[in-house]
Amino acid sequence: MKYLRKHHNQLYYERAVPTKLKAAIGKNHVKQKLGLTVGAADSLVAARIAEIDEQYQAWFRTVASDNSYKLSQDEKRIAALAYLNEVGIGVGELAPLSHGTFSEKEAHAEYVGDQRDNLFNAMYNVAYQREAGTEPGPKDYVVEYAWHLATEPEALQAPATFEDAWQFYSAQKKLDRTIRSQRKAIQFWERFEAVVGNQPLTSKNIYESQRKYADSQLDKDVQPQSIERSLNPILSAFRMYVDEHQLDVSVTRYKPKQRVVVSERQVITEPQLKKLWELVCNDASIRSDVRLALLLMAQSSVINSELQRLKLTDLITEGHPEYEGVSWLRVLDGKSKDRKRPVPLVAGINLINELVGKVSDEVYVLGKLAYQSESSISSQVSKVLKYIAPDLTAYSLRHGWLNRCYVEGAPESFQDRAGGWTEGSKSKKRGYAKMADTSIDRLREYERIQRKVNRVLVTTREDNVVQLNLA
Repeated sequence: MKYLRKHHNQLYYERAVPTKLKAAIGKNHVKQKLGLTVGAADSLVAARIAEIDEQYQAWFRTVASDNSYKLSQDEKRIAALAYLNEVGIGVGELAPLSHGTFSEKEAHAEYVGDQRDNLFNAMYNVAYQREAGTEPGPKDYVVEYAWHLATEPEALQAPATFEDAWQFYSAQKKLDRTIRSQRKAIQFWERFEAVVGNQPLTSKNIYESQRKYADSQLDKDVQPQSIERSLNPILSAFRMYVDEHQLDVSVTRYKPKQRVVVSERQVITEPQLKKLWELVCNDASIRSDVRLALLLMAQSSVINSELQRLKLTDLITEGHPEYEGVSWLRVLDGKSKDRKRPVPLVAGINLINELVGKVSDEVYVLGKLAYQSESSISSQVSKVLKYIAPDLTAYSLRHGWLNRCYVEGAPESFQDRAGGWTEGSKSKKRGYAKMADTSIDRLREYERIQRKVNRVLVTTREDNVVQLNLA
C-alpha cells in the first residue's frame, strides 16, 4: 500500500517531500503514526493514509504557493494538521489547563510561550502584513490556523491517572462494597494502588505497573493465575476509561510467570556420610539390595541408572578372573551408554560381596531391583537417607563424592574418568585413554586417590585408626 510503513507492530504514513520543497520544509521525508497496528483492516488503513496524505498535500501546496493563492478554510485546516504533526504538537496541547496546582499551571503557561515563540512566530506576519497593506502568504495563514488548533479546543486536561480511571469505572459499575464479588474488585484495586501508586494513565505505565505488582505478589508466593485474576477489574477500568475518552493509550496485559527456583544440590557432608555408612553396615533391617546400592553409591559417583545396569561380570573383586589386587566396578556410563569407566571400591568389600550373594541373579548385581525403574531405586535409597538428614537425595552422594575430590585435591582427570563427567561445566579432560586406565598400574593409582577421597570410610594402616572397610 502506497505510503504505508511498518515499525515493530505500529503502522505509519511516510512519503518523500517534493524535491523543490525540501529546502522550505527542512527535511527529505515526512512521517506520521497512523494510530493503527499490524493486522488492522485494509480499508481502515487506506482511509487513514488518505486522510493524512490530504493534509500533507495541502501543506505542500501552501509552501509552494505565492501570496496570490487564496486558501479555503478547509485547506487551511488540513494543512495546519500536517504542520502540527511536523512540529510535534497535538491538537489542544497548548490550551490552558482547566485544573491542576498553581505550579503546574505556571509551568504549562511557560511551555506554551516557548512553543509559540519557537514554532508559531510566523502567525505574527498575518497581522504585520495586513497593517502594511500587503497580503500574508499561505504558509503564514496555515501557521496561524495551526496555533488556533493547538490552543482553542476545550481546555486541556491534566493527564488522566489510574485513580481517574478507577473512579470512572466504579461510578459506571456502581461498585458496592457490601456485595462480595464487587468488594473483591475494590480490594484488588486497593492492593494494586498500594503497590504501584497513582500514576499517569499511559501505555508504558499500565504495563510496567502490572509487572511491579506481579513481582510483589510472586514474592508472597501468590500463583500467577491468582495475580491475573486480581488484575482483571483494574484492566477493565483502564480500558473503559480509554474507550470513553478516546485516549491514545494501549492497555496491554502483562503475563506473570511462575518463578523457577533453582536450588543447589544438597551435598552429603563427611559426618553425615560416616553416620550413613555405620547405619548401612550395621542395620540388617534395611533391605539387602538397598544396602548394597548405598554401599556402592556412598564411596563413588555411581548413579541409579548405572547401578541398574551393573552386571556381575563388571564387579571385579577377589575371585573374579580379572582381579589383580584392586577391587573395582566397570560402570556403563549413565549418559552416553556406550563407554565404561573404572570405579575403585575401597570400603566395605566383604559386606558388598556378602550382599551380592544374597540379591544378585545370573546377570545383574542388584537382582530384582535392576528390573525396576530408576525412580524406584531412588525412592528406596532416599528412604534410608532421610534417617540421616531430611534434605538428602541419591544425588547428594554423587555430589558429595565430587566435593570431597575438590577438598582432597584429586586430579581433574580422575574426577572426570572415575566420576563420569564427560560433558558440561564439570568436565576438564576429554581425551581419555580408555584402555590404559584399566591397566593394573592405573587402577592402583585410582585406588590410592579413591582411598584419599573416602578417608572417612577407609584408612591406611599408617593412620592407626579402626578400618571400616572390613565391615
